[in-house]
Order: sequence, then C-alpha cells, then structure tokens
Amino acid sequence: MVMPSKGSTEKQVPFICARCGNRFTRHQCHADRGVRFCSRECRTSRLSVEFLLERAIPEPNSGCWLWTECTTKTGYGSLTFEGRPVVAHRLAYRCKHGSIAADMVVRHICDVRSCVNPDHLILGTQAQNIADCVARGRQAKGTTIPHAKMTPDKVRAFRSLVASGVSQRAAARQFGISPSVAQAIAAGRRWAHVS
Repeated sequence: MVMPSKGSTEKQVPFICARCGNRFTRHQCHADRGVRFCSRECRTSRLSVEFLLERAIPEPNSGCWLWTECTTKTGYGSLTFEGRPVVAHRLAYRCKHGSIAADMVVRHICDVRSCVNPDHLILGTQAQNIADCVARGRQAKGTTIPHAKMTPDKVRAFRSLVASGVSQRAAARQFGISPSVAQAIAAGRRWAHVS
C-alpha cells in the first residue's frame, strides 16, 4: 500500500492506545497495518512486557522471571529488539521504569543473572555493581578465575618458601608467576582467603 504524502487529505481514523489508553488519530493506511500505540514509547513499553512474559518462566519461590531464550557467555538473557542486540534485563528495567542513563548499569537485587523481573532490578553505577558483587561474595577469586596459575596448595607452598628465606623473585620464577603477583600474594593482597 502506498503511504500518504505529508499534507495528504486521506481520511484520519481514531484509535485508542493499547498501552496508555489515550485517543489518537492516524491515516487510514495505518489502520490497515494494525496500529495499536500512540507513540514509540508506548509501543516499546508494550512490546517489551509482551517479550518478557513470552520468553521468561516465573520461578514461584524467588519471584524471579527466568529468561528461557538466548543468553550471553556470562548468563544474562539476550535478544534483538528494534533491530539491535539488547540484554534482556536492561529491556525489562526500561519496560517498567523508563530510560537508562548512559553511565548507569541495571543491577539485580536477586543475584540471578537470567532474571528479567522488573521488580528485581535497580539502577546504579558500575562501582555500586562491583561493591554488590564483593559484598555478596560473587566475585571470582582463587581457582574460579579462569586464568589462575595458582591453587590454594601452591599459595601455601609459595608463602612457606618465601618465609624460609627464598626471595620473592626466585619463588615467582619457580611457580611461573610475575614478580608483582608474587609480591601481592606474599603481602596477602591476593589469595587473602587462603591462610
């Protein structure tokens, strides 16, 4: 169907927005295409709610809505929305609370990465997100770090070796770690959880 040009005299048709309930008018050709929303904001909000409910499973005990479709390597839900890749929990937040400032992140208060329940999401800075991670014991440490060369037993052996008088540099070479990592381990700044 040919779109009417600006200033066209084609008949305007009344609609009621499926999101906010406002009355609005559009050209007849829009009625043929099934227009349901008065603005992009209402269309985006409505579609995102539908997306969440169609693609998530409510978990009765925690109240989480668990994403059932594609996920990122780190376990967050992902999808394409309006032609762009989007992380599902950011879309969920936007759906209920509105836009997200560029310097803000969406944080899970439930600590479930696949959760898209808007009530479990809050805005914050990256520093706050990292502080949450540390406070809740979710940060990678020790052998949970994929590239870790040391293990708790190796750390104990390293510290014993340094305590017996071997230089940190020599012990670092023996364990295949850098001098700066050796110094941090000896000082207790790294592997602090290993006594």
